[in-house]
Amino acid sequence: MQSPAIHSAPRPRRRPRSFAATAPSGAAARPAAERSALLGQVLTASALVLLAVLLLALAAMPAAGQEATAAAAEPREAALTGRYQGVLVNLGNLLPRALASRITLEVERLTPPAELRRLGALLEERGQNALRNELADRDVGHVQVDQEIGYPIAAAFATDGADGMRHLVLVMARPISIGEVLRGSRLADYPFSIIVLDLEQEGYGTGELAVAASIAQLREDRLRVDEYPVYPLRIVRVEHQAGR
Repeated sequence: MQSPAIHSAPRPRRRPRSFAATAPSGAAARPAAERSALLGQVLTASALVLLAVLLLALAAMPAAGQEATAAAAEPREAALTGRYQGVLVNLGNLLPRALASRITLEVERLTPPAELRRLGALLEERGQNALRNELADRDVGHVQVDQEIGYPIAAAFATDGADGMRHLVLVMARPISIGEVLRGSRLADYPFSIIVLDLEQEGYGTGELAVAASIAQLREDRLRVDEYPVYPLRIVRVEHQAGR
């Protein structure tokens, strides 16, 4: 006995998955050209999203680089800030013998390179009197001789010499008396005091103090000065206690 034939209704063909399947439900089958155009729009949108992500990543790179530079500068600043003590010696001929005094330098922080560039531009554009007025209120540390009242350091920066020495430069806005101005003293043309310490890696060294100086050029790695010739002062037996 033959089994009865079983006739099943034909199954509808499943539409293949594609980006065009994101069309609203109930939409009729689209022509091939329209599907290609829609696929192109989706790919273009994806490319724009990827481009935006890449641009954001690139925009973050300078900031990351600045953070890395700042992080790299921290050990250098920590190695140069702190207390310096030495002996200040007058080698001039104003007194019958050399006069020695204890000098203490407290360097709390270094002046950032960007700020030094701004100060250098101010010097070039408006002269050293404008620079002195700008520095008069700055305080990155102080200088004290013997038991006298300390005087503020307005700017501090360092350079590395070819001989392996570090040169720490400290700039102070020198107080100018009314008498200097009224008398038209030549000393009034030298409104800064400048200290340069020549330091070995261990923090020992020597230095010089220009009690009265004029600044001809200021850069983040260079300082060109004209020193008033009357007061040649040396700083010897310099010892450094790193910043706390």
